Amino acid sequence: MARIALPMLSKTGASPIAHSIRTCQVPQSKPKSPRNITVKSGSGLTKDFDLKEYSKPLIESVNRELHSLIPLSNDRIEEAMRYSVIGGGGKRSCPLMCIAACEAVGGQREEALPVACALEMIYAASLILDDLPCMDDDSLRRGRPSTHAVFGPGAAIRASDALCALAFHHIARPCAALRPERALKVVYELAKAGGSTGMVGGQYMELASAGTPFIDPALVEYIHLNKLALMAEISLVSGGIVGGGSDEEVQRLRAYGRAVGLAYQIVDDMLDQGRTTEELGKTAGKDKIVGKATYLELYGMERCREIVVELVQRAQRYISQFDPLHALPLVSFAQFVVSRNFDSITG
Repeated sequence: MARIALPMLSKTGASPIAHSIRTCQVPQSKPKSPRNITVKSGSGLTKDFDLKEYSKPLIESVNRELHSLIPLSNDRIEEAMRYSVIGGGGKRSCPLMCIAACEAVGGQREEALPVACALEMIYAASLILDDLPCMDDDSLRRGRPSTHAVFGPGAAIRASDALCALAFHHIARPCAALRPERALKVVYELAKAGGSTGMVGGQYMELASAGTPFIDPALVEYIHLNKLALMAEISLVSGGIVGGGSDEEVQRLRAYGRAVGLAYQIVDDMLDQGRTTEELGKTAGKDKIVGKATYLELYGMERCREIVVELVQRAQRYISQFDPLHALPLVSFAQFVVSRNFDSITG
């Protein structure tokens, strides 16, 4: 099979971290009052911070908002939308990162809530499309049959489209908590991230490359950077914008999001091989079933562990100049990417 044409990336086999560094430069100027965050787990400020306790009220707020946005309905498309977003819960990682970024730049969580909910809808829409290549009825997502397994691929695809439209509507509508000029910036960032050079392009390249015998490092990197890594990046950027962050702060959040999101995606690939369906809440081994190109297939388990640690350390350096107390959730989240997953991965 011929190699797939890869947009904007050379096929050089570069370091898996190199591209994220090249394309996401942050300002090098020193802050007026340098403030370093300790990044070692269990040290200083982080040892008494409970990410679960921090997240709990935020998740409850997001869930209440999502319930009001997608009410119970007899319409099959709306049923599929609600099933995808609300059914099965979900970790709400994108909303949490958005709110944490808003607070990191000194904003209030109420300012970020509308955008946080919109991000969850966009993420749910992407998961619907991500599940479609595995069309068996046993495909699971969040511990339940996937949307396409319950409603059929036609309704699932249209629910995905409708969720994206509703997300933009929720951001653009008049809202006391969200300033219009900031909402416009967020809409711009989301539209750019969701296009053919963003998530759509990444999903297409993943689908088009499935089952190919040749695994190109540049291709794997492109796909991963335009999946969960991009969702993390846009979540952090959106939170920084609505919180009133400076251009420099938003760029630091962008770089942090890209690094920690890529790390999270790699760990997801590792867990896909190392855990059972019951433990994951989604179909285990699906990557191998559909022949996805992953970091795990390319570099192996041990090198992937090293890459994840490198990425998390880099992510924490990007936010080392934020106020330590305000940035605690982001520091803790980066540590969580490694600790909660590596303890359960064999190999």
